[in-house]
Amino acid sequence: MSRYTTVTRFLSILPAGMLPGMAAGMAAGTSKLHPALAWLQLPALALLGWSLARAAPTPAGLLRPGFWFGAVMAGVVLGNVGVPAAASALLFVALTAYWMAMGAGLSALLRRGDLLGVTGAAGLLTLGEAAQTMALPLFGTAQRLASAWVESDLMLPVARLGGTLAITFLVALAAFSLSAFVASPARRTRIAASLLLPLAAASGTAALLTPTAKQTDTEPRSLRVAVCGAQNASGAILTPDDFLKKYLPLLESAAAQGARLAVTPEMALFADARELDATLARCEAEARRLNIAWALGFSRSLPSLNQAVLLNADKAAADRYTKTHRVPFLEQYSRDGDARAVTGLVGGVRVGLMICQDDNFEDVARNLALAGTQLAAVPTFDWPGVDRAHLASTRNRPREHGFALARAAIGGVSAVITPNGQIAASRDHLLEGDGLVVASVAVGSGAPTPHARLGDLPVLALSALCLTAASLRRKS
Repeated sequence: MSRYTTVTRFLSILPAGMLPGMAAGMAAGTSKLHPALAWLQLPALALLGWSLARAAPTPAGLLRPGFWFGAVMAGVVLGNVGVPAAASALLFVALTAYWMAMGAGLSALLRRGDLLGVTGAAGLLTLGEAAQTMALPLFGTAQRLASAWVESDLMLPVARLGGTLAITFLVALAAFSLSAFVASPARRTRIAASLLLPLAAASGTAALLTPTAKQTDTEPRSLRVAVCGAQNASGAILTPDDFLKKYLPLLESAAAQGARLAVTPEMALFADARELDATLARCEAEARRLNIAWALGFSRSLPSLNQAVLLNADKAAADRYTKTHRVPFLEQYSRDGDARAVTGLVGGVRVGLMICQDDNFEDVARNLALAGTQLAAVPTFDWPGVDRAHLASTRNRPREHGFALARAAIGGVSAVITPNGQIAASRDHLLEGDGLVVASVAVGSGAPTPHARLGDLPVLALSALCLTAASLRRKS
């Protein structure tokens, strides 16, 4: 009977329980799916913060808001993103448990109702977002709430300065300040300062520290790029003869349209170890004939490898790039690659290589930025449901590190993306079928951004400092 009573109380509709948590989770989940609605995270987290500040200081009371928030948010996201059932179940349980634990910790801080509690809560959420991507590294920074802010000009300098974690801290600070502003009339001036001053300071610092293009002319350097893709996996992973039959006409079209670099999808070419070298030499000869550089994704067996190579560049690294981050439940989740930068020069522009899931993580992109990359070529393999979410996530890497990006996809969207994360040109292969898109894109300067140089360490240190100060100092 006692267990039944506990469960009933936990699930009951209370002012600080079901309805606010569900509404906040719905808004947060929707914002993750639609970057144009990222601003919904502010009222979502503010509503969650309000319910947490009013929660009863009992185990059920502390866990209830986070349970509803996490369950609804995970349900909205996973219900619209096509991931395997096993991954969906694991993510649903993990996200719900994560937000229950996070909610309990946030509640203890937000019940203080003062500025220190607000900053401590922002620090806790930021540390939690970093921890869950390390503890359960399924989709990297795409798991974070802040991954949705790819269309915000206001957040661009923040991304350059501190990456998605810096955005997480500021969004949490703004949202929790809003909830405390409503709940604590006597402290509204100080709370308003906590909302405005850090944002202004971060934006000003990023503007000063972020490098600008170092061209001798007035226009930034550009590169004409072609991204080629296929509608679905059926007939997409091809033997050498079929691969050239499918993609060589696309390269010829790209060259005719003035493209200097062409990118083809992840694993589009399959060759066993015996024929691989001869096949790549054949591909390079075709690229040389067309006077175009070729970022080519391929796979091989015995041993099984997922790789990319830059062919016919002005100056290319001899190494092939091996994929670092495998897709869980679809590929063996092992780190065959070591995230090191593989780059080459194309038309005087330094081009670096990543493969698909790599762009959901920061380590490969950061190493490319430190190596002076101005444009990243990303062979990609998506599927219906995950296609839009992956495209949104990949736009964070140019925003953090200042290089342009060209992704060529099977079963998704091929796109040319500016250093500010804007889509310069794209082709949705699920709707438009096989083909290519060609665009000239301004490339980055090649100078590492503050986030490329320092990584997440400054934001993690600031978050830990805020949390420690709020935890050690008694409420006034």
